[in-house]
Amino acid sequence: MRSHLFHVATAALTGLMAAGCGETSTGPAVPPTLSIVSGDHQTGFPGDTLPIPLKVRATSASGNAMAGIPLTWTPLNGTAISPEAVTRADGTASATLVLGLVGGAPDGATVATEAVDGLRGEVTFSATSNNPCNFPVPLTLGTPVSGTIRNRDCSYGDGSYLDVYAFTVSGTAHVSFGMTSSEVDAFLFVKSGTGRTVAKNDSASTTTTDAAIEALVPAGEYRVWANTRFAADYGAYQLTSAALPLDISPCVRAWVAFGVSANQVLPPATCKAPNDALVVADHYLVQVYGGNIVTATMTAAAFAGSVRIFANSAIVASGTASAAGQPASASFTVPGNQDGVLVIQLSSASGGNGGGPYTMSVAGPGQAGSVRASNALGKGTTALIQEGR
Repeated sequence: MRSHLFHVATAALTGLMAAGCGETSTGPAVPPTLSIVSGDHQTGFPGDTLPIPLKVRATSASGNAMAGIPLTWTPLNGTAISPEAVTRADGTASATLVLGLVGGAPDGATVATEAVDGLRGEVTFSATSNNPCNFPVPLTLGTPVSGTIRNRDCSYGDGSYLDVYAFTVSGTAHVSFGMTSSEVDAFLFVKSGTGRTVAKNDSASTTTTDAAIEALVPAGEYRVWANTRFAADYGAYQLTSAALPLDISPCVRAWVAFGVSANQVLPPATCKAPNDALVVADHYLVQVYGGNIVTATMTAAAFAGSVRIFANSAIVASGTASAAGQPASASFTVPGNQDGVLVIQLSSASGGNGGGPYTMSVAGPGQAGSVRASNALGKGTTALIQEGR
């Protein structure tokens, strides 16, 4: 969190130093004493105007209010205030504080005043600017949200900004999200509660700058990042969400999170595989990091299943069930220097048009230790397979 320190100092002529209800001065000039009346220790978000003005009072050595005392308010690091330059009749003066635009960075204000015999009165206001990345907005699936990307929102780190939303599911769920805008090039992320990327997309189709995601996720808490494709891209957007029936529609490439297990139905529909082959199969996307071990399993009562894992157009792992009712499984270890997206293909081992119910699961590493310290794989071309470009 960011601390904004605001110092208020006085500058006065020697004649003013002797003022205050008929007081006289026969010794060295003494500057007024400044004290905080209100506005200290407030909290807000970057760019917020704090609700309580910063208010000080100037008093003489005898404790009497001193009017007409010039004050200098000097903010640091882009923080803006609207100060009263001279104390009022009751000895007070106020300033409105607008927090800086970057949460979590040191900030503050110093004051230089015209000293009286080398002395000045001074006080320090402290304010806290919360990092918006750490304060997600609760999201109810099915309730549309309108938002605006601004340069004071959560920073992605590449010059773009994002709004953070949080949702929770109590069991395995099929969820969808859409981000539409006529002002920004939308980019969506779904993150686990620990920060691992579950899904990402910046193009709902080849003809739009909107973004859309479908994902199968296990029980837990998740984040949705409403982001932009490019840096310094600001404007309004709409975010939609839904909890869908668990079965994925034919030929939809849904994302899956590690730990998911779900009942699905293989439809008699021909879909294009990553190698451009036409197959009767369901396809799932999984975000991976170097060193991850991905294991996909499929079990169907009516047919022997087949599992294939693709990196780009190449099959990097495969497995076939020995008979109907037996599991088919395939595992792949992601090379340590590669991050990206794999495609899991689940089909019938016979390769025919037959289908039916099956149970699928995707296992991988625990969340701990499997997340990059930064958004390294982020938005660019991935080493394994490009998706959503």
